[in-house]
Amino acid sequence: MYGLLIPTVQSNSGNGACVFAVVDVSPFINAAPGYTPWTENQGKVGPAFITAATSENGACGLPKVSKSFDKTDLYLGGSDNSTVLTISLSNGTPNPITNVNLTDNLPAPLVVGTGTVGSTCTANSLSASPGSNVVSNSAFTIPSGGCTITVPVVWPNTVAGRQACIDTPSVTNTITPGTDFVSPTGQVNTPATASLACHAAQLAISKQVVWPANITPVDLTGTSFPVSVVCTGTDGVAAPAINASITLNTATTGSVSVTPVISSGSCVVAEGTRPAPPANHLWVEDPAPSVSVTMAAPPAANTAQLVNTLARANTDITISKSVAGGPAVGVTGSFSFTANCGADGSFTTAVTLSGSNAGAIAITNVPQGASCTVSEDPTMPTAPAEYAWSTNLPAPVTLMTVASGNTASFVNTLVRTTSTPTAVPSLKEWSLFALSLIFVLFGANFLPRSRS
Repeated sequence: MYGLLIPTVQSNSGNGACVFAVVDVSPFINAAPGYTPWTENQGKVGPAFITAATSENGACGLPKVSKSFDKTDLYLGGSDNSTVLTISLSNGTPNPITNVNLTDNLPAPLVVGTGTVGSTCTANSLSASPGSNVVSNSAFTIPSGGCTITVPVVWPNTVAGRQACIDTPSVTNTITPGTDFVSPTGQVNTPATASLACHAAQLAISKQVVWPANITPVDLTGTSFPVSVVCTGTDGVAAPAINASITLNTATTGSVSVTPVISSGSCVVAEGTRPAPPANHLWVEDPAPSVSVTMAAPPAANTAQLVNTLARANTDITISKSVAGGPAVGVTGSFSFTANCGADGSFTTAVTLSGSNAGAIAITNVPQGASCTVSEDPTMPTAPAEYAWSTNLPAPVTLMTVASGNTASFVNTLVRTTSTPTAVPSLKEWSLFALSLIFVLFGANFLPRSRS
């Protein structure tokens, strides 16, 4: 095969068409066994013509556009969300190509970043404003040997940028020749593409409920705990709170995974309003637990754990004491009591009366839900003068403690120890008696006597 190739610049003083001629001396037949040029060469002549006419390195020296990013993996929250886009334009001819137009529409959410926009092309009319998603250069010139345009590009740490990092983490930037890239001499019509990937960091949040050592845990499977995650990158951007819920999938544990996206900075994980604790218990942590996590870029794992501790709720038992049968002025002394609550402990207290027939005191910090028997100490204070304590002590009181209203009442009885004295006549009474006796004797002297 022989060919004569005449580039455009060498035809008609540079104004003519690209001329080429090809002579194929291969016969279009299979001449003999073992010599099959038709079979071996068919389908090659046409592509050879097209390549000679349209290739970047062909006879016509058509310009070609290509593009690349200096890094293809981006991470939000810090300085790793930016890259430099390089648009390369070739020119294999010895002469410049003028009046070239180029437009590069960046795919969402990419935008032009701050920094230097550069070009080694000439006669530029370059536009690449920070925050915009269009790079354009009109009526510029590609010098012999080609040129490049460089533009800073960022994947923004915004609501839309973070959401795109989750929904469409890989984007491809495409320049379509004939539409986005047009040369008056023609151009290689192979699209120029370059891709970027945004890597969204995840955060695994675990929940653990811790019960007191001496308590059989209640199965809390299915219980939900609300959490919120607020993240701030090292770039100073604070993202809106991510609200989630951890549902226990075992009796005491559960987890949830959220995607804060940012790979640098920190996230604060805080628990919201907790569900009501199991009966007779309370949550120890007040306020609800929270934890701060320093975020790391994938594939590093980011984890946070929230621990909720349960404790027995405490309540009071009120001991009500009264005395019956005693003097009106009341009694003075101390009455001792014991509340035996089994495994939940034993508690003692005393009600002290001072010139009174009634009083009360509370036994505090008794575990709620405890079965308690309250009894009075048989050793009594000294009874008031002329009184004695009844030998019948009040019966013990058994109760199951609840949040409030736990009362045990005891009544002790006093008994008088002296009888009522017999009345002794007074001096006036004796005088009346003596006078009456004198009158009786005097009257007797005047009674008629019998005669013998």
